[in-house]
Amino acid sequence: MTSLQYRQRSFPSSARFTVGRDHHGWWVVQDRLRRIGGLFANEDAALHFAAGESDHNPAEVCRAPEGVCVELEPAARTRPARSGARRAGSRQHSRA
Repeated sequence: MTSLQYRQRSFPSSARFTVGRDHHGWWVVQDRLRRIGGLFANEDAALHFAAGESDHNPAEVCRAPEGVCVELEPAARTRPARSGARRAGSRQHSRA
């Protein structure tokens, strides 16, 4: 078992990482910004990953309560700024 001592906090948590099971039974780690995480075969592997990513700070890892599904979700996509955006007062020329 990992040496990281996590606390089961009220869910959702302000901790950086949440560890729990998804609807398939896989162990999931996901950060609150949905940028870092993964699927793991067992709880020890999931906690080991979360501990390493959080510099072994137990306050940064939350174990989801039993029976609560933690789904691995993609980060919210943002649209990149358009490089060809027109500036105020600029003219756009069309080619015939």
